[in-house]
Amino acid sequence: MILKQYLTAYEASEALGVTKATLYSYVSRGLIRSEGGEIGKRERRYSTEDVEKLKYRSKNPQKGDLDKNINLKNDYFMGDSEITLINDGFYFYRGINVLELATNQSFERVSSLIWTGKTNFRFSIPQDNYGGEHKNWGYLQTLRVIERFRVLLTLAESEDLSAYTLHRDGVAATGMRIIWLLTRAATGGEPLGGVANVFSMESKKEREGSAKLINAFLVLLADTEMDAATLAVRCAASAGASPYGSVSAGLSVFSGYKFSSNNERVEAFFKEAEASRNLEEMIIGRIRRGEIIPGFGQNQDQEIDTRAVFLLKMIEKNFPESNTLKLAWQIIEVTQKLMLIQYNIDFVLVVLLRILDMPKEVGLTLLTLARTAGWIGHSIEQYDKNSLIQPKVNYVGTFPSS
Repeated sequence: MILKQYLTAYEASEALGVTKATLYSYVSRGLIRSEGGEIGKRERRYSTEDVEKLKYRSKNPQKGDLDKNINLKNDYFMGDSEITLINDGFYFYRGINVLELATNQSFERVSSLIWTGKTNFRFSIPQDNYGGEHKNWGYLQTLRVIERFRVLLTLAESEDLSAYTLHRDGVAATGMRIIWLLTRAATGGEPLGGVANVFSMESKKEREGSAKLINAFLVLLADTEMDAATLAVRCAASAGASPYGSVSAGLSVFSGYKFSSNNERVEAFFKEAEASRNLEEMIIGRIRRGEIIPGFGQNQDQEIDTRAVFLLKMIEKNFPESNTLKLAWQIIEVTQKLMLIQYNIDFVLVVLLRILDMPKEVGLTLLTLARTAGWIGHSIEQYDKNSLIQPKVNYVGTFPSS
């Protein structure tokens, strides 16, 4: 029987025995290739070959995982979640487009949505400054932001006994205490008016406009579905670690250079572009040397990241005459002319920090705070499951002789 090259979303989900939402998650993880359908129609088509490989793998888990013809880009943990859907470059938190949320909702309300399914969860103002007496210790100020956060979370956990109440509302309340603690540790300020408002005080630009842009970034990056850091969080939560412990697990992964140095690489690239007399020659030189273009590509697929596009347009609306913005558009124009890759959210974050005249270290701080909201949400889901994650390993070493 000759199989047709592509399937509709209905055909692919029926073949796999999954919902369309699960099919879309397979696509976002790179397990199934998809492309646009006929001109004028929004429906995408899905690779029959990839669907058949995934069916084979699910029916023959041991043999299938060892089959060298099943070419997966990474090692994936396939778990269920109701938090984030990624489809055609668009992100949705609990079914709501994240671009809409970034326009109309505060980071705190979006955190509430992720944690409880509603934006109006009432958080009590933390009265106890957990870990506060330690935040001024001299040596903590010499630590990198993630290291400082990890130390403070360990100290605060020992003081916050209510953190061991693992029902949904209790964890949501603890989650907000954690975000407040980390905000205090990073800024020294009290986030009564919102996390974005506190960080806007670090900017030398107009405060209200700065707060809106920072809030939008926090909302856009609150969750990215599943990555190594989120998996670490879910594993810790599945073992019964408190929210402090599960967030610390995510921070441990975030401390690795593959996460924590993206901002620094893009900033260095901007400085190189500023100093270059010929931007196109500089970028061509990188391509010839086989070097990446920081802030471009390096994502799960080659689709446009609508979060990056949205935030860059929002920046342009607020600071249309910025020299940094003009340079950013020049870099985008030259790079996309030479390579079929799109700019990503790391690129736009550096544009934001430069325009707001904020230290580059603030970028990693904001990213960590944003992701903490998502990690708390994944912890809640894992507590609700009440089951220990036990991934299966396929042994590929030398077998004992008979």
